[in-house]
Amino acid sequence: MAVRDMTMPPARGGCAGTAAQRARRWRLRALLCAVFAFGLVVMLGAGPFSAVHARPPEERVDDKVDDKVDDKVEDEVEDRVEDKVEDRVEDRVEDKVEDKVEDRTEDRLEDDVEDRTEGRLEDKVEDEVEDRIADEAERQAEDELEDRAEKEAEKAAEDVFEDAIEDKGEDRAGAREKDVARVGDDRRGRGRGRGGDDGLDDGGRGRGRGGDGREGADGNDGAGAADSARVLPAITRLVDDTGRAAEAVADELVVILPADDDELRGRIAEAGLAVISERPLAALGGRLVKVAVPDGRLAEARARLRARPAPGLAVDYNHLYRPQGAAPPDGAPAERARSAPPAARPAADPPRPARARAGTLGLIDTAIAAGHPCFAGRRIETRHFLPAGARPALRHGTMTASIMIADPVCGVAGVYPEAALKLAAVFMELPQWGPATTAEAIVEGLDWLVAESVPFVVLALAGPPNALLEAAVTRAAERGILLFAAAGNDGPHAPPLYPAAYPAVLAVTAVDAAGRVHPHAAQGPHIALAAFGVDVPAAIPGGGITRASGTSFAAAYAGAAAARLMAEDGVPPRRREAALARLIPHLRDLPPAGPDPVTGHGLLSLEPALSASRP
Repeated sequence: MAVRDMTMPPARGGCAGTAAQRARRWRLRALLCAVFAFGLVVMLGAGPFSAVHARPPEERVDDKVDDKVDDKVEDEVEDRVEDKVEDRVEDRVEDKVEDKVEDRTEDRLEDDVEDRTEGRLEDKVEDEVEDRIADEAERQAEDELEDRAEKEAEKAAEDVFEDAIEDKGEDRAGAREKDVARVGDDRRGRGRGRGGDDGLDDGGRGRGRGGDGREGADGNDGAGAADSARVLPAITRLVDDTGRAAEAVADELVVILPADDDELRGRIAEAGLAVISERPLAALGGRLVKVAVPDGRLAEARARLRARPAPGLAVDYNHLYRPQGAAPPDGAPAERARSAPPAARPAADPPRPARARAGTLGLIDTAIAAGHPCFAGRRIETRHFLPAGARPALRHGTMTASIMIADPVCGVAGVYPEAALKLAAVFMELPQWGPATTAEAIVEGLDWLVAESVPFVVLALAGPPNALLEAAVTRAAERGILLFAAAGNDGPHAPPLYPAAYPAVLAVTAVDAAGRVHPHAAQGPHIALAAFGVDVPAAIPGGGITRASGTSFAAAYAGAAAARLMAEDGVPPRRREAALARLIPHLRDLPPAGPDPVTGHGLLSLEPALSASRP
């Protein structure tokens, strides 16, 4: 019997039948493998299919519920987490955005503010510059007009002063014989030409103006430029004892000799020096000698005379000194009115008591315009200490004296109008220098005031240290004279100026009505006190009133105020320290607290006296 192969059916139709057979065989094999595998699984009892079908339906339901719950919980948790994350992210993003917006806004605002501020500052600076330029131009114009008026007033007053100088000089002719010899022995009928010849005339004294030498109607001398050039001292610049440059009279030294000391006189002769003049210092003691030094050997001659110190000997250059005030200050207009009622005084003008006992004040300064309304009825005695033929300066002393004793009805409320004033006029007008004086003249003036027993003396000047000046103020203080001196206007960082820096003197600085110190005032441990001296009313030649600033005016205020306050006690203190202690209750401490190098022990004010004088 023939066996049929089931797996290999006969081919039908060639190649196509063979392919179909092969496909059926592969499907059959796959089916058999699947059946075999299923049976194997059933037999072993493993696999997910058997476990699933082996579990009861309740568990399958619980599983489905648990799955759904888990899904929901997971969804909720995921949602919450996502929400929180989103919130935090949003918050951070918002914060960053807000910060950036704020930063940008602030930057823009700051830029805008800066731009506006810069613009305003620029506008303000431009306006201030324009205002200052305009003020400066106005001030210059006013100064020119003022100078013209002053020159006319001074020209009119020169003759009177020169007559006074000559009259005083006649009384002192013996003491000044050698000085007079330097400028000519014959002073009879002297007429001076302005810009021309002297115009001498034996028949009388005439004023030669413009060089024509015609006789003046009043017979007084005219001080001319040609004559001034002939008699005024030559000036040299040298180094003082502190190493600073200083000005002094060329080719001469000044010496204070003990009375009747032949040895020291012999030393002058041995040095080959010629005595120009010699006069006694009646009150200060000793003799004031002026010595000519040939060939400009000033330093050598001074060192030789100083080589052997002796009690009462002082040797030095004849230094120059200057006033320490100015008017008007920058930007302040000058008042040209001749007078003003008391109500016109500015509110900042310091208060003054209604009345006080009469006293005597001393002043070393320029001459004054005695005909000014501020001096009407005042008791003023003037003594001149100038070289023969020198033109006296007027302006500074007029301002200083008015602050001290002016009649208030003129528009300047004098500190002590009841007082008499003794004025040592020591300043001359030097070409290209302005008002200046010498150590010799200051010593002479102080000697006269001490001889007159003036208890309070104001030195409205400052300059270099000088041995004669130091000796003079020391001797004056030993004789009970209270000295008030201008601290100086060279600035807060400048070296000390003299005589204010000498221990025998009370150095006075200047402040305004608000207590602010004068920006150019000197400073240092020698400053004793402060007084009003900034933008204060003061009289000027020609009948006008201006506002002035400077430590000279503060010294004038302090000296007059101290004299007025102490007048009530009857007997003023005779020593500097005692006087300062007496003034302490009337001093208002200014910052910083306590004595300091800026304002000393404080501001001297008359307010307590004013309060005490009121009912």
